[in-house]
Amino acid sequence: MSVDAWTVTVLAVVLVALVRPAIASLLQRYGARSARYKYNPERTGGGAAMLMLAGYLVSGPSRAVGRGYWDLATTALTDPFIRSLPEVWVPVLCWLVLVVFGCLWLFSGLRGYRGPRKSATLVWALNEFVIWTAVLLWGVYVPGDWSQAVLINFALEGLYLSFMVGAGLRFILVMLNPGGPSLPLDPGLEARSNAWFGRFRRY
Repeated sequence: MSVDAWTVTVLAVVLVALVRPAIASLLQRYGARSARYKYNPERTGGGAAMLMLAGYLVSGPSRAVGRGYWDLATTALTDPFIRSLPEVWVPVLCWLVLVVFGCLWLFSGLRGYRGPRKSATLVWALNEFVIWTAVLLWGVYVPGDWSQAVLINFALEGLYLSFMVGAGLRFILVMLNPGGPSLPLDPGLEARSNAWFGRFRRY
């Protein structure tokens, strides 16, 4: 069963939007305990970017494909044959993934971010916000004579907007963070250190 360019475009932008918060979640779970808090802004920004992209996909596709995002899904309610086509269920499934994982990562990142304020995170968030804003304002898109240029530019605009929103939220989150002590070190490492210092004091 063939998949049209619209379905491939939606699937591609969703996969790109998933990369950053997914990697941050893995590092936050399996990385060094003392550095885990720093990945929460990445998850928060990634979740906000995914929700922004979900809203963009609902409001913007008529410019690219001449119809609303839910047009095929609405038609499928009365036509069982169309309901089985990828251009119906793949975009709907992608939209649901963006909303569910976007909310999950946004709220988990907001709830879990704590520790000393990192100036590097602040600078990188500001740099990314400026870069994506400039790219969006300057209209950095592929030439109109490219194959599927309309859909590619539609996807690029959505990514620019979502990355800009994610970077902006990370900047705000770091600015509003009151700071504080970092997360505790590995309890086993701390216990071994105390034992070593105890033996050292005997000499």
